[in-house]
Amino acid sequence: MFKKISDKMEFPDWAGEGTRWRKLTIFDKLLDGTFYNHLKFAFYDEKTAGGDFIPLEGRRPSAQYKLPRYVSRQVSRKLFAGRHIPKVRAESNEIEKKISALLTGTHIWPVMFEAAYRGSVGSVAVTFRVEDKKIGLKVWRAVWCSPIFDDFGDLLQLRIHYIAITNDLAALGFKDLLPGRKYWFIRDYMMKQEVTYNPVLEDDWNPVHGFREPGASLVVATVIDHNLGFVPAIWICNPGGVAAPDGAALWEDAIPNSIEMDYLLSQASRGARYNCAPQLVTRGVILNENSEGLTRTPVVHLAFAAAQKGEDGEMLGEGDAKLLEMTGAGAETALKLVEALKKFALEQIGVVQKDLSEMPGPLSGRAMEYVDEDSHDTAMQWRNTYGEGGALPLICKIIQTLDKTIDVSKIWLQWPRIYQPTPGDLINIVNALKVAVTPIAVEGAKASEGESIPTVPPLLEGDIASAYLKANLDLGILDDTVGTASPGPEDDIPNAAGGEKDGVMGANGPFWRVYPPIKVKQSNR
Repeated sequence: MFKKISDKMEFPDWAGEGTRWRKLTIFDKLLDGTFYNHLKFAFYDEKTAGGDFIPLEGRRPSAQYKLPRYVSRQVSRKLFAGRHIPKVRAESNEIEKKISALLTGTHIWPVMFEAAYRGSVGSVAVTFRVEDKKIGLKVWRAVWCSPIFDDFGDLLQLRIHYIAITNDLAALGFKDLLPGRKYWFIRDYMMKQEVTYNPVLEDDWNPVHGFREPGASLVVATVIDHNLGFVPAIWICNPGGVAAPDGAALWEDAIPNSIEMDYLLSQASRGARYNCAPQLVTRGVILNENSEGLTRTPVVHLAFAAAQKGEDGEMLGEGDAKLLEMTGAGAETALKLVEALKKFALEQIGVVQKDLSEMPGPLSGRAMEYVDEDSHDTAMQWRNTYGEGGALPLICKIIQTLDKTIDVSKIWLQWPRIYQPTPGDLINIVNALKVAVTPIAVEGAKASEGESIPTVPPLLEGDIASAYLKANLDLGILDDTVGTASPGPEDDIPNAAGGEKDGVMGANGPFWRVYPPIKVKQSNR
């Protein structure tokens, strides 16, 4: 069904089957909720004006779940929204204050939220420009971008190109454009310059083959010399992709099931509507067939010809009228199938939620974490892709632009726990740690005169238990308002590869990822 519907879309000649531009355009339509807009007929249209039957794939679903939008919002919120926003950490409080001052007014986290949402199609670009100490950030859809990389995966050039109407381009300062025509807006972000070109008519140029006319070239409109030595942009690519420079769409595997859900929901909805006004079926000769209102509603008095007895004694001409009603079993079955397709689709993506009905007893905070476990695993994976692979490089480039005295190699992101422990969870943790640090008396042993009862060493040392408790309290995320805890270790700054040097492994990795000040040296027993 996905291919049948997408094949009905109209694309330029240069955007042939399998081209990156075509694929990303379709994925953008899925994300925007406009995937069916090109279909001419509504779902309730069964026949054309000429009487031809319209197949389902030629109609727009009347009910849409829009799974790509739902999943993209859900995952993006767990990265850069509300209590999930990470903190930028450095080797000292002073440097952190400098970084905070530099990023003030950039709206970095809303921009990264938009990048994660738009990047769910496979990839996305974020650019920045610094003017008079002001920083402007911009998110660009992958279909609008043509990146070029070096052998190490660093950006050498990022070309932006999208089709715009005359009025939009005039608002950007371009003049002498033909009214009512469409143009390509083209801009290059390079190592030392940002170059914007004069708009090119839609039919004269394309991002696949360039100009139609041999020898034609772009005309420079404006040039901004930044001389940074690097491209003021980042390119974020989702894992799992097979066609560079784009990754795999977050919800790509669930597209067929998502489309099936839309059509099943529409059919079930239509069945329910029909059941509210079923078709009238008559048998016999209607005497008042031309009465006003008969064709508009079944709630009308019908007069049938009287029945007569035939030569063989059988009754002839007896009239009858019935409403062709449904039992509702079909609609109920369709909704059950929709729920199954929804579950399978979310499992394919990795954001499925456990069935609460399968969990006996009251739900604790830990139980709620278990319910969302798959969704959290996906969010943690995307924290690496859009955090360490997106937000952090972008922040480092901005800092290098504004203050070269800051060592960006010693900056990292500190993510909060997705679920903070409840007071009940903390009581259980405290009680468990009290048992773990308490020496255990040897079973059956008796104290001799003047000596205590022999004991077994505790399971944990006090420092380790304290570190575990502080990690679960997640104090590092709250240290802007609670106490004056140091934001990070003064040496042995963790690198991108991670590890557990001078740290204790916990549920969320080394404790410096949760609360950097904690360092515990374990003694050998």
